[in-house]
Amino acid sequence: MKGRSGFFWVIALLVALLSGWPGIPHQAGPDSISPADQPPVDLEVLQEFQEQGSADYWITFESDVDLSSALLMDWESRGEYVYEQLTRLAQQTQARVQAELQRRGVNFQSFWIQNAIFVESSDEITLQEVLNFPEIQSIRAPRQIVLHEPQRPLFPAVSVQAVESNLTHIQVPEVWNTGITGSGLTVANIDTGVRYTHRALINAYRGNLGGGNFSHDYNWFDPYTNEAAPFDLNGHGTHTMGIMVGRDGSDQIGVAPGANWIACRGCKGNTCGEAQLLACAQFVLAPTRTDGTQPNPDLRPQVVNNSWGDCSKRYDNWFQNAVNAWLAAGIYPVYSNGNAGNCGYESPPGPNTVGNPARYGNVTGVGSSGKSNGEYATYSNWGPTDNPDTLNPRLGYADLKPQVLAPGVNIRSAHRGSDNAYAYLTGTSMSAPHVAGLVALMWQAAPCLVGNVALTETIIEQTATPILYDDGSPATPTNFPNYAAGWGEINALAAVQEAQQHCAVAATVQGIVRGSQACNASQFSPLQGATITVFEAQSTGRALRITTTGADGSYRLTVEPGSYRLTASAGGTASQEANLTLSAGQTALQNFDLLSTRPCLQAETGLVQVELLSGEETSRSITLSNPGWQETPFSILKRAVSQPLLLEDGGFELGNSPASPWLQYSRWFGTPLCTVETCGGYDSILPHSERWWAWFGGANKPEEGWLEQTVSIPPGRAYLRFYLQMKGCGHPADFIQILMDEREVWRQNAGASNCWESDYARREIDLSAFADGQPHHLKIYSLQSTSATTNFFLDDLLLWQEADWLQVEPQSGSLPPGGEVTLAVTVNTQGLPAGMHRAVLEVNSGGEVLSEILIEAKINYPYQYYFPLIGRQEQ
Repeated sequence: MKGRSGFFWVIALLVALLSGWPGIPHQAGPDSISPADQPPVDLEVLQEFQEQGSADYWITFESDVDLSSALLMDWESRGEYVYEQLTRLAQQTQARVQAELQRRGVNFQSFWIQNAIFVESSDEITLQEVLNFPEIQSIRAPRQIVLHEPQRPLFPAVSVQAVESNLTHIQVPEVWNTGITGSGLTVANIDTGVRYTHRALINAYRGNLGGGNFSHDYNWFDPYTNEAAPFDLNGHGTHTMGIMVGRDGSDQIGVAPGANWIACRGCKGNTCGEAQLLACAQFVLAPTRTDGTQPNPDLRPQVVNNSWGDCSKRYDNWFQNAVNAWLAAGIYPVYSNGNAGNCGYESPPGPNTVGNPARYGNVTGVGSSGKSNGEYATYSNWGPTDNPDTLNPRLGYADLKPQVLAPGVNIRSAHRGSDNAYAYLTGTSMSAPHVAGLVALMWQAAPCLVGNVALTETIIEQTATPILYDDGSPATPTNFPNYAAGWGEINALAAVQEAQQHCAVAATVQGIVRGSQACNASQFSPLQGATITVFEAQSTGRALRITTTGADGSYRLTVEPGSYRLTASAGGTASQEANLTLSAGQTALQNFDLLSTRPCLQAETGLVQVELLSGEETSRSITLSNPGWQETPFSILKRAVSQPLLLEDGGFELGNSPASPWLQYSRWFGTPLCTVETCGGYDSILPHSERWWAWFGGANKPEEGWLEQTVSIPPGRAYLRFYLQMKGCGHPADFIQILMDEREVWRQNAGASNCWESDYARREIDLSAFADGQPHHLKIYSLQSTSATTNFFLDDLLLWQEADWLQVEPQSGSLPPGGEVTLAVTVNTQGLPAGMHRAVLEVNSGGEVLSEILIEAKINYPYQYYFPLIGRQEQ
């Protein structure tokens, strides 16, 4: 692309086709791809380059990650799972582009919740180079997002010591009278900030440690200026937070005054930066310190209120992945439907006026009713949406917006002017926090609903007070529901009571999962991270619920009454099942003790030393025992310790340095050798040991690569050992092979049954045919034949020979639990030169080395005696 005219480049970008890239990125350095294969670029970005010579833009990447398993997990498990899945995908796909931007000194922000990079003021050359990375999906212009600003001037602040009428109208005090105030729940807002010292908010702030001490880490984030403590220069965020949780003695302004709050400053003035909103989305899912470091999803809130959006009349998915991540993590997203005045609409605004993200089918869009009259407020934007609800659509109204209404006219709440300032504001911005507070009330009253967004929203809709309104649409012939008022106005008491009734008939199962030691089946300890899966009784179908155990091995699940099959599993253990029949309100105890499946064999010693004369033979006895609980087969391997090594740098730790003995090639990446720093890596996509490993494949186009060096193997039995892991097996024709003198001696195809191995597996290849002391050409070659990505990870090669001067009897067998066998180890020095000879006896079972015994044989020359010649003396 370098050197092409600007005109041709712009035209090429406008006609570029989007090419999906499902693979895992390899190493830093762009690929050369044709303009027709490059990702699309928004026209606004190109225009900004032409007008200003630089531009801000978003680089988007593959974002299709399956988070569905999180929906089956409990609250404690799902946040960490979602965070790990999203950060993993971002690390995979963004590594090369980030490295290129850093090399060019470009300012950028990386986001994992949307899998995108925001580039600030890039030049044209940088964009041209970036477009050569096939992992990029598109180049997109920034969005303009606004606050849903109040619709009327502020009313004079007054001092009222009472419960506000908007709360009494939706029967919130009746909920408080039952002891339900939102206690134990945390709500958040993404807004203009919060005056945290306001007397109606200070006690509810999660960062309030008492005694005048505060900790703002994990409770506040300002992505604009990284201010260390919450503040609000606008007042909007303070007001919406007050509606959710505000309390000041008997002056009650908040729906859930017992809940705690945290906040993120997503909006500055009356506008909201897209990058800042996404930074706040990440903070909500995984709160951080005030400097944005050390995210911790365990501290996420249960509910997040969003009184901002755009005025688009079309679905725009720019924030969709963030919403999906919240839902997967169990966070309830509430959005104000938007105001007619903000968008230049008349009142009432008419159909299809709801903006994004309130337009999304899987969020609760909230419109406005009067403060206490139960009528639709005419400034509130309407549905329908062109993004149908797939979360919990009801009665054929999958396109319904708003879901419900809440009071939004002349709502009195806290304001930023001082610690005792209050103000009246009007708008859907004031309505949405009522619903956010209601969710906190419901989830305290009905803990079995925590994280169940779909059912919670359904209950809110079903218990809402109907509002008949003629929206003129043939899709709503009875005027209920309708696209102005949705399912009606929320009723807090009815919603809480319905939630309680649902959970009252629920059943609970809890317990502790322990695991045994590999060599002691009677010693158990709590297992963290063990998986408990719930199925319907006698069913082999999809799981109903999944959870994992905590640090103490404990778990807890809430289910409907009925009969179930529970399975407990953990890596390296034998899974267990239990069948339970649970009645309404019952709490059942079900513990699991999982036996380790790792084989257990122990040798009585790890070192045998002998000293012999050349030609002598000696034997030693070694006891091999099985202190485990299961029958364990074994085999003994005799590996000579060669000095010098027969294969140099088998672990690739010399990397790409001139000292490396490996000749190497990769069509697209230059070298197969990788570190996490040069190629990226996460979880199991790492070296088997140390820092370097070989990564073959990993492109979205045909790719080949190889490594080779010359080896000489003395006569005898010889083997090549290595560790292989397979990920992303894109096409059955893809393969990795090992060749000796260009003759194939081993091959692994991508279509094999062990594709997507979760860990490295050891392989052994017999190379005895090449053990003749002559130089031979060893080559590792891999081919990815199509754009469907295959990844082979290779590490820790060892070329070794069998120690033929050792004999072991028996060489294989099987030991029952508690059994033992005597190994007869014979050292025969016949034909061996004097000096030190070493070998390792490997006790193997199931492809795992359970025990190693080092044999050291020191061989001396036989003593030779010389006698003087005795003969007849001359006379």
